[in-house]
Amino acid sequence: MKKYKMLAASLLILAVVGWGRAQSKLLYQVSLNFPAFGMPGYRLSENFRNMGLSAGITYPLNQAETSGLRLDLGHYRTRAQGSSFYLQSQFSYHPHFGKIEAGFDLGLGYQLNQGSGPGLVRDAEGQWQTQKNQKALFFVPAGLHLGYRVSEHWRPFVQYQAQALLGYNEAFPVFPVHLITVGQTFKF
Repeated sequence: MKKYKMLAASLLILAVVGWGRAQSKLLYQVSLNFPAFGMPGYRLSENFRNMGLSAGITYPLNQAETSGLRLDLGHYRTRAQGSSFYLQSQFSYHPHFGKIEAGFDLGLGYQLNQGSGPGLVRDAEGQWQTQKNQKALFFVPAGLHLGYRVSEHWRPFVQYQAQALLGYNEAFPVFPVHLITVGQTFKF
């Protein structure tokens, strides 16, 4: 429980610091996500069978807006796993070369998974028992980013993100998920 309070406090501080600054400095992001379960980079065509949405804000750490702290809220649904709601905070570094920007993101997140049906586990006697189909997990997201700065206010991008879900179950204590994301960063 102590870990949850610390994560919630950290995310709240990030949001308050970002919002306390002039809103004209904040970058906003909306994106369409295509998730899949499995090792990063493996069978990327599987991603396009599932879909999700996310929205976030970024507080730039420098004048050129090449690095920042981002807070995202998102949802995706997969056929095998069901619905997942997540909140993630990431450090992003996206230097630009002319109008092209490329970089990486790294952070920490919290995800609530709700399975598409009840799960089964073996008890001590070897009998199958149903288990609850909802679980909250921490995860570590790491992403590669490629974008185009159309103007100061509009920046479409594509991103590949791998996540390591921690404590998924006994068989898979670290469970890999990867997302292909297509989105838009903008500011007012």
